[in-house]
Amino acid sequence: MKLNPGKCKAMQVCFVRNPPPPPVLTIGGCELEVVSIAKCLGVIFQSDLKWVTHVVEMTKKGKQRLYLLCRLKQFQLPTQDLLTVYPCFVRPVLEYATPLWHPGLTNIQRKKIESSQVRATKIILGNNFHSYTSACEALQLQTLEDRRVTLCLKFAQKLYKSEQNRHWFPRLRGEISGRETRQNKKLDQLPARSARYA
Repeated sequence: MKLNPGKCKAMQVCFVRNPPPPPVLTIGGCELEVVSIAKCLGVIFQSDLKWVTHVVEMTKKGKQRLYLLCRLKQFQLPTQDLLTVYPCFVRPVLEYATPLWHPGLTNIQRKKIESSQVRATKIILGNNFHSYTSACEALQLQTLEDRRVTLCLKFAQKLYKSEQNRHWFPRLRGEISGRETRQNKKLDQLPARSARYA
């Protein structure tokens, strides 16, 4: 694969108190620009491995798409039609590449993402909206948090069943100990000294 130096950036991920200066990287004689934030395939990465910028941009895009829902509501579309538009047009923006960034979210970021669906349910139900929980029950919607957990689990199960990617997972506890215990079908937990690594 031939890399285009004009489209390539360099990002240093380092958590020491005084990080060393990043090495000069070149492609075809062109020096790469060192950045702290970069967008790759629609996902915004930060050098501190946090998802602040990505969540801000994602929720902003979701709110822009909610405007369509508002306009359709003004034209008195039935609730069922609005409920068809939301998961097809708005929700995919809020769930794009979920397995990548969901584990690293803070509680504030989780609430910010969930607020987009709260707003959508208010638009769809109008005066019939009383609370988010009752709205989800009435519209038969899962919370975005529950959906992300499900999506991550499905993604992990597909990876685990794949012969090509199975080695990314730790071994089963039963394979390590060789004993028959209640825990032998569970994956061995990787030791982590920091919350970030965990």
